[in-house]
Amino acid sequence: LKNPDATYLVRVKGDSMYPTLQKGDLLIVKSDKELTDNKIGVLSFNNTDFTVKRYNKKNNTLIADNDSFPNIKIEKDDTILCLGIVLHFIRDL
Repeated sequence: LKNPDATYLVRVKGDSMYPTLQKGDLLIVKSDKELTDNKIGVLSFNNTDFTVKRYNKKNNTLIADNDSFPNIKIEKDDTILCLGIVLHFIRDL
């Protein structure tokens, strides 16, 4: 691993990113990468619990890949804290 101090693992618990990410997947997250368009990040929205969502730069929105979950429109006064970018995942067969 390049820069192992900026790498951590997170286990998926919810369904908002299904089918891309599934419950139990182990995410490999890099905290030294910038959140850019269409990347999946580990995020806190307005100082709430952390979530995993895809970033849509054009529409300034956090996207849930599962259509059953709402997307989050980022407004001017909202606070987004990105703890890292999901680069890979491990899934049990």
